Amino acid sequence: MKKIKVGLLLDSLIQPTWIDSVINELISCEFCDITFIGVNNLVTNDKFKGRKNGRFFSIVSSFEKKILSQRLNQFILKDISIKDRDIIFNLSGEFKNKISYLDQVSLDIVKNQNLDIIIRFGFGILKGEILSFARFGIWSFHHGDNKFYRGRPACFWEIIRKERKVGAILQVLNSELDNGVVINKCFTRIVNNSLWLTMNELFAQSSELLLNSINRIIQNNYEIYWAEKSKSIYYTNELFRYPNTYYTLLYLKQIALKFSIRKFNKVKNNWSVRIKRHNHKINGFFGFSFFGFKNINYKSKGFVADPFLRERDDFLELFVEEYDKSINKGNILKITLNKRLDILGTQVVLDLPYHISYPFIFEKNGEWFMIPETANAKRVSLFKERNDGEFIFVKDLLIGHSYFDPTLILHENKIWLFVTRKSKEGLNDCELCCFYTNDLFNDQFLPHPLNPIKMDVSSSRPAGSFFIENGELYRPSQNGSVSYGGSITVNRIVKLNEREFIEELVTEILPNWQPKLKGVHTLNFTSNYIVIDVNNG
Repeated sequence: MKKIKVGLLLDSLIQPTWIDSVINELISCEFCDITFIGVNNLVTNDKFKGRKNGRFFSIVSSFEKKILSQRLNQFILKDISIKDRDIIFNLSGEFKNKISYLDQVSLDIVKNQNLDIIIRFGFGILKGEILSFARFGIWSFHHGDNKFYRGRPACFWEIIRKERKVGAILQVLNSELDNGVVINKCFTRIVNNSLWLTMNELFAQSSELLLNSINRIIQNNYEIYWAEKSKSIYYTNELFRYPNTYYTLLYLKQIALKFSIRKFNKVKNNWSVRIKRHNHKINGFFGFSFFGFKNINYKSKGFVADPFLRERDDFLELFVEEYDKSINKGNILKITLNKRLDILGTQVVLDLPYHISYPFIFEKNGEWFMIPETANAKRVSLFKERNDGEFIFVKDLLIGHSYFDPTLILHENKIWLFVTRKSKEGLNDCELCCFYTNDLFNDQFLPHPLNPIKMDVSSSRPAGSFFIENGELYRPSQNGSVSYGGSITVNRIVKLNEREFIEELVTEILPNWQPKLKGVHTLNFTSNYIVIDVNNG
């Protein structure tokens, strides 16, 4: 396999954990070679004396960082482990007005490396001929959604403006600040309105972008896979700067408010299942009202959630997670309903030594199967229904990771399995991965080469079965940006094959049709019914 030559631009050989993680992944990557490291040895000749307007913010930020230091694992400083010291060069020049001007000797050193990619960690703003020295350009991380937040500090203005998530991008630098071509991106939640906790989570997730992007180049036959920057999108927000005293005080107020809400008004997991008659062939999958759902009044030791439905001639069978709060464990319960939606009976159809949920059911050749969530066992398993209604183990489909909410779809003669994978920072709802096979029973699932195919806490984690409307394939997903199971987002699949995956957000289902609802996170259809779950808080 042809290797991609990678160069690094570093201010120092001592870097925070998230950058050290990126570099170590590059070192261990079989299709990458780090052949050059340029260390910043520029002379500072800058009239910039410091952030007078942001001194109070700097004090507050430093104090918060110190208090939370035990939780900020992504900002622990580490020595970069480089065995070959011959690839390290000190680069000289001048740093002025936040721009790095390399001298001609240093420029020639970088140019003569004939690199495929240069990764910039530091060095301020780069302009001029150095931007063209690598085949695929100079790549740089920007922690902020560049459509709306350019400048600094990362994550602060999103918190002030009460956004629901924060973003990070990997871009190819050009001559304009934060205006390069975006080649990859991720989105994580805002954590307790805390700048440092939010950054810790976002920076950890962003470390996945680099290797994922290099993999995309390889899958595209070592050619650029991204399109040129769209000329129809303008950046019309301000260029954000370090906050003054007013905004720093506002930040402190929001932290205090969040602390009060968490302490005195916690959102509890108090889920219930609701069902409604709805013929989607006549009325479609979109535009229906969420009024008129009937609550399934089943008394459990905790709650029921994750509903999947099967229609019979004279009755309905509702498969749910039954969570027992006394033992912190779920099993799979079948609730039988008559056509008036009254409960006729119940049966535990799958109970394992560990927590299980999300009973995705499907029919194949006249037999019924289930793929529940078994993330606690670090596997995804297939179960088959027996004549007595219970499900028995058939085979493991995936092993080795914590996978959440497995959902199957048959698309273009292949079977696709969608899951979210637990991230480095422990997020369950950010990294969407998919796997494919030709034969569910006899072949192994192959990972999509772009895994994770999406990194977005607001629309990655599956929320029910795929559905087709007017020939278009749609995927329900959970929005965990505000709270677990806060709402459902629906995405249209644009491309899905062995090399590509593209989807776009279509709509969001918010739990606003009743005043006390705190969330909704599963949506499923049968020919004549809709079933959902809601968090009553």
